Amino acid sequence: MSSPDSADESDKQQTPSHSGRLARRRKVALSQAQAKAWELFCGAGGDRGIPVSRTPRANHCPLCFGETPFEELTEEHVPQRNAPSAFGRSMAVALTCGRCNGGAGRSFEATSAQTASLGWDLDVDHGRSGSLTTASGLLVASSSLAADRVLTEVKSAYLLAWLTLGYGWAHSVHLNNLRSCIRNGYRPSGKDAHLVDHLQPDFVDELTVIEFVAPAPVLLVAAGGQSSFGVMLRCHGTPDVSLNELDPAALGVPSNSFKLHHRRVPDLSGSGQQVDRAWDDELLFHIDRCNKGHHGTGVTARESIVAEVLLGQAVAGGAR
Repeated sequence: MSSPDSADESDKQQTPSHSGRLARRRKVALSQAQAKAWELFCGAGGDRGIPVSRTPRANHCPLCFGETPFEELTEEHVPQRNAPSAFGRSMAVALTCGRCNGGAGRSFEATSAQTASLGWDLDVDHGRSGSLTTASGLLVASSSLAADRVLTEVKSAYLLAWLTLGYGWAHSVHLNNLRSCIRNGYRPSGKDAHLVDHLQPDFVDELTVIEFVAPAPVLLVAAGGQSSFGVMLRCHGTPDVSLNELDPAALGVPSNSFKLHHRRVPDLSGSGQQVDRAWDDELLFHIDRCNKGHHGTGVTARESIVAEVLLGQAVAGGAR
């Protein structure tokens, strides 16, 4: 199967003389994939409570859903380049409109990037109360710096989930507040995003988007590898409560009750051909392309698998 209107490109080494052309070809490939995903999403009839512009093969910003001409699309590197992130290196690229990208870059992402030179790490517990600590636990900053760093991680999680799952997840009224916070630089509430730092090492091998179906429908973007970090986000059917109340580890239920779907996040940091391969391998915009109808509905799907790992400390069953 070929990619959506696959971009013509050779596997050239990305040298300074080729980087501009390679970036252009990657943008072309991404825009074609995004437009095809939007077309498939509209064809499925989904709007999740938000009016849909049904212009075929148009590009729509994943943050505001505004129809955006190709030349006004900008590359968002996720996580952002040259800045610290608990998700690790910048490995994906999303196309957003210049207004959404530029607005964030001038505010919370720009502030968050300043922590890179000081080598600060985000401590999740302190981050929730508005401060940053070193890895050893020494308090080094507070208030707006920590809030900007937290929002930067949340934005990365949202865009990684959108690239992996598509408009079928993102285009939902359940995510309106979160998108507004990202666009305007406000810290989201606990109902919209929740940072976790208790994932067991090698819970997943790599950066992965996980859809929990039971005991409650919720999304987890997990850093993977030896990292214990992840960000929980809402999906269609998530109860209107703080997400920390839906944390599977916090619920104290047996591991064989964790029903889920999981998709690894594709590496899109290279060429346009890399984007094409991710499309061919069905690693991009999965829900928009899936005809099984089991994603984010809150109903245990026939093809759900049972998690054989625990989130955080071992739980044998029953509420803690």
